[in-house]
Amino acid sequence: DLGALFGEPFAGRRINAFGFVLGDANRFVAGVGVQSFSYFYNGSFVPLSGSVGFFGTALNDADQIAGFIRQQTAFGIFVRAALRQPNGTIQTFAPLNFSGNYTPNAINNLGQIVGTEFPGGAVRNAFIIENGAMTYLNSLLPAGSGWLLRNANDINDRGEIVGSGRINNEEHAFLLTPLICTAAEDTDGDGNGDNDEDALCDSWEKNGVDGDGDGTIDLFLGTNINRKDLFVEIDYMLCGPANCFNVHNHAP
Repeated sequence: DLGALFGEPFAGRRINAFGFVLGDANRFVAGVGVQSFSYFYNGSFVPLSGSVGFFGTALNDADQIAGFIRQQTAFGIFVRAALRQPNGTIQTFAPLNFSGNYTPNAINNLGQIVGTEFPGGAVRNAFIIENGAMTYLNSLLPAGSGWLLRNANDINDRGEIVGSGRINNEEHAFLLTPLICTAAEDTDGDGNGDNDEDALCDSWEKNGVDGDGDGTIDLFLGTNINRKDLFVEIDYMLCGPANCFNVHNHAP
């Protein structure tokens, strides 16, 4: 029993792998009426709304909370996507459409956020936020796909996104899988980042892989970008006098 706040039930909405809960409770505010306030529960209730009126809608295992704030502008009040860090700082994201309202629906453990834009009427547009920038998912689809992605409901740590949209004038569920190799990995100018479709990007095969992003190549592949390749990783244990009987190792 997580109890109640202000005499009203606490409604749990999300839970992460560590059992921490994101939810909300209603409270009467004089001169305003009943309002819903966002809380984080980690053994005790932590108020999230603060002075900016942040409302949490999604939670990951790093205790990052995606949500929104209501922003007053010269043209009215609009809902803006926001991210609350565990230290309490809140970042808001620039809208793609000034008159749009943005509701995050999910955040993965890489901090990628997906949600739905409500620009007015019955129109919906699915979006993703990564590296501090918001992008329409429709802009990431191949030309001529026929899809109109309306709602992005969840994203996993592989970047796969599920939601709903329209195709052939019908509402369908979708699973959006990110390309491993984009045009940025193209090395021969043909616009394809993986010529032989072996899931090893052309730039990796030609130039090697910088696994930790420090500017130094960690793995040289030395392969042909037009021929499928398969790489197998072999892990083994090295032994010495202090940790192995009869002093041997398991190197292949």
